[in-house]
Amino acid sequence: MRAMKRVRDKVPTDLQLRLETSRRNLLALFRTLDHPSFQGVPFPQRELKTLMTLDADLAEALVVLD
Repeated sequence: MRAMKRVRDKVPTDLQLRLETSRRNLLALFRTLDHPSFQGVPFPQRELKTLMTLDADLAEALVVLD
């Protein structure tokens, strides 16, 4: 428990808030891309995979901080 506290002390106090904000922004982007007005518009798969990986990394970081 003591080692865990030392690691937590090294993490910026606003990191969890920044991670949550980033995830919400990504969710908004995903919802926008899923909007009917974008249907049929090709989105580069490599970039989409990068965004999905980023979302997964943010989710994992939030779990670790919890």
